[in-house]
Amino acid sequence: MHTLLQFDELLTGGDGRRYTARVRADEDELGHWRAWLEFEDADDSARVLRTGYETTQPNRRDTEYWATGLSRVYLDGALTRALDLGHDASEAGADRRPAPGAGA
Repeated sequence: MHTLLQFDELLTGGDGRRYTARVRADEDELGHWRAWLEFEDADDSARVLRTGYETTQPNRRDTEYWATGLSRVYLDGALTRALDLGHDASEAGADRRPAPGAGA
């Protein structure tokens, strides 16, 4: 599991809480890289929400490039999805990947 990018700007979720966002990724059994977003509660670092898989790329470099192109609007939408899905990475351990097939 790799953290590819950590965003500096805080996001405010529909729940009124503030979050920091990061892109996490890992290589699958075919050598492709799958990435998802995690949102850490700025006031309760034990609470971490995550999306399902957001992209699959052929290699790490392309996955990093994808991550650098994420806009604020995209991050806001991903936070909304994470809140709606209720995928709390802190419950299962922040080092676990999203379930296969989860996410956009």
